[in-house]
Parts: sequence; structure tokens; C-alpha cells
Amino acid sequence: MVSDPLPTVEPFLGVYEDTLRWKDVAESVVSEELSATKYWVGGGPHVVHELSLPNAPKTKSTAKERTAELAKDLCGQMQRWFLAFVEEALDVENKWKHSSDTPTLLSQFEKIRDWLEQVHHQIVEEEEWTKEMIKRLKHRIDRSQLKTIKRVGSCASENSVSSVSSVRPP
Repeated sequence: MVSDPLPTVEPFLGVYEDTLRWKDVAESVVSEELSATKYWVGGGPHVVHELSLPNAPKTKSTAKERTAELAKDLCGQMQRWFLAFVEEALDVENKWKHSSDTPTLLSQFEKIRDWLEQVHHQIVEEEEWTKEMIKRLKHRIDRSQLKTIKRVGSCASENSVSSVSSVRPP
């Protein structure tokens, strides 16, 4: 159960960005390694995995390939966890309302919405349910932002009315 979602948002987004960068590095290393396996033998290009090397099955992946796959899986797990976290936090709206001052709250909503947009573009076609969840969460974030702005507006107008009514003419 989410008690106060705001302290979780910033650290998660920072760790996620770091993980995404390391995933990109791991995938880049594997890509470079695969392109470097081409070499010239007898006047023509050959790929190392096409050679029949003893004790080297073609399906065996390298440690670098396994690392890249692990990084990709980790990013996917992080995405699913944060989507569920945001959805649970939005289900209990009062937790967002009293978590922080309004500018901070609106800033957090915007960061979450930006993250949702970024992840939406990274999701592959087979993960249609995730795309639908992201669309739904973006809509809910937008509604929560509007409610927050309306609440602040109504509080401000109540304060101005009470301060005006407390001023008595001389």
C-alpha cells in the first residue's frame, strides 16, 4: 500500500534513467562485438559464428549478450512496477492531495506524465496492454492535475473572501 507517493517518484525516476543508460551501453557493446566478428578470410567476409568451432555451439550466448538481456529485462520490470505504483497511488487520491505543496505536486505529476510518454514510445507492439495502461494513467494524471489546480483556485478564492470580509470600514 502506498502511504505517500511523492518521496518515491524522484528516486525511482533517477534510478530508472541510470538503468536505461546502462542498458543502452550493454546493448551497444553487444552490437559492436557482433559487428566486429566480421573479418576477411581468403578475400571474402566471413562471420565467426558461421565457422564450425569445436566446443562452441552457435546458440550459446556470451556474457555480454546475457548482460544486455538482463538489463533489458530489468528495465521492463521497473516499468511494470512503476506503472502499478502510480496506478495504486492514483486510486487513493487523498494521498497526493496532502503530500506536498501544490507546485511540487504539479511538478511531480508532470514528471510522471513525461515518464509515461517516454515509456509509451519504448514499448513494443506486443505489449499492447502496457500501452493501454499508460494511456489510462496519463488521462488520470491529467485529471488529478486539474483537480489540484481547481482545489487551489477554490482555496484561494475562499481566502480572499474571508480576508475581504474581515476588513471593516472605519
